[in-house]
Amino acid sequence: MTKPAIGSVRLDGATLHHEVRGQGPLLLPIPGGTGAAASLTPVADHLATESTVAAHDPRGMS
Repeated sequence: MTKPAIGSVRLDGATLHHEVRGQGPLLLPIPGGTGAAASLTPVADHLATESTVAAHDPRGMS
């Protein structure tokens, strides 16, 4: 498991959580339904071996 850099950004009155891990070409997986950045951890860890993975919580999930 790759330990992510965790942060948040304030945008248009909402605070959005994000996690970034790995090095290499940037990948931005988008969680579906009620998914959040944490729901992508297994695939993000796998992809982070060769890429930078930046996952976020959609509005209403942070």
